[in-house]
Amino acid sequence: AINLVAASWGMVNIGEGDRIVLSTLEHHSNIVPWQMVAERTGAQIDVCPLTEDGQIDLGALEAILTPRTKLVSLAHVSNVLGSVLDARAAADLAHSVGAKLMLDGCQAAPRMTLDMAAIDCDFYAFSGHKIYGPTGIGVLWAREEILDGMPPWQGGGAMIDRVTFEKTTYAPPPQRFEAGTPMITEAIALHAAIEYIDDMGVDQAYDHERQLARTLREALSAHNSIRLFGPEESAGSPARSGHHIGRRTCRDPGRTSLCAAADGPSRRPRHRPRKLRAVFRRKRHCCPAARHRTYPEDLRMSEETNTDTDFIAAPLPGDVAPADSAGGKPPRARVEDAVDTEESPRETMERKRDYLEGFLQKKPENVPAGAPGGDLYEAVISALKEIYDPEIPVNIYDLGLIYGVEVDDESDVTVTMTLTTPHCPVAETMPGEVELRAASVPGVRDAEVNLVWDPPWGPDKMTDEARLELGML
Repeated sequence: AINLVAASWGMVNIGEGDRIVLSTLEHHSNIVPWQMVAERTGAQIDVCPLTEDGQIDLGALEAILTPRTKLVSLAHVSNVLGSVLDARAAADLAHSVGAKLMLDGCQAAPRMTLDMAAIDCDFYAFSGHKIYGPTGIGVLWAREEILDGMPPWQGGGAMIDRVTFEKTTYAPPPQRFEAGTPMITEAIALHAAIEYIDDMGVDQAYDHERQLARTLREALSAHNSIRLFGPEESAGSPARSGHHIGRRTCRDPGRTSLCAAADGPSRRPRHRPRKLRAVFRRKRHCCPAARHRTYPEDLRMSEETNTDTDFIAAPLPGDVAPADSAGGKPPRARVEDAVDTEESPRETMERKRDYLEGFLQKKPENVPAGAPGGDLYEAVISALKEIYDPEIPVNIYDLGLIYGVEVDDESDVTVTMTLTTPHCPVAETMPGEVELRAASVPGVRDAEVNLVWDPPWGPDKMTDEARLELGML
């Protein structure tokens, strides 16, 4: 949606010497399209700084604005710090110099009631998957008079009024901006997601998340080795560095969070919650605000409506559980306390058979968990076998893309892999997916991927199972 506004409205209304204002908090999706406009038109980009607590500094914004400012594009809610913009105040400032205000509402849409008249912005956009809907679809709201004056940015069926070889006239908005066959199934699913949000109650969800944020902030504030980032009242839960709990293993729904960093080296504990009640992401948050700090990395927690306070209140790694109120050790088991049950000959035979089967299946006790045949090593291999090339019906392990897996004594995993070609469609995403899957295996502290091209991949590296699946046997 932001690309649509940039390519259609931006290329017509922004010219050489004009100015575009962004902030340090912006997601890359609200930076790159405007950089492209600036490069093509000769416009300049001004960057609004943040306050000490991570809010967009509206005082600095007022000072930055000039009569040449044509657009102010800001995040309604930050995807990193959870900062909530005073949208109406930002709109008033932008309009005071004749500029338009665009709001990136990806993080606000699933947790706030949106009143465009009250906000008084000119453009508002958010993604479908941020409100528990499908990927690849989103929403753009804009003032009717602005949409009427915007030219189409893609051509094809459905966006036309009348087509001749001499001239083509275009359909009115919004059809004008929806060339080609529409995303029918995605639109139906998006409608269902919006109904789900409405039925759940946006205000209730927002209050729940803010309470989670306060609870977690209070718990983390007790650790002097952890520094929290973001405002006290944020639209999400804080994240912190040094106490890594896991990697993102799914496309996360709309989330906001406070970020934090810890003094000393970063470590991820070896335990992970069995049920996914929050998503964790460290270091890279698709936002310059996550890189301007002096801390090498941080951790962001992304909770949602199913996250409960019990999960938030769980002890952090390194926390010492309180001693038993009685102060003593649990009683020892005694032989005389065992229940003596009589078993039939058939039950005895079944018990001995179960024992024999367990004995035969038992692995040698001297195999370390991280060595081939060990539990942790085999769990990593199993995780890799769940990853598939989207164009080949064979997992990457049987396809022969995994050259080696090493698990050290600290439970850190190093995967050496290759790809079928350097220019394959998944060349940029597959190594990251492998790293995330390996890091998500219970017991793994961290994961790293080494992408190599020597020796090059060939069909000879595939397993017999892969050859059979591909009809090569």
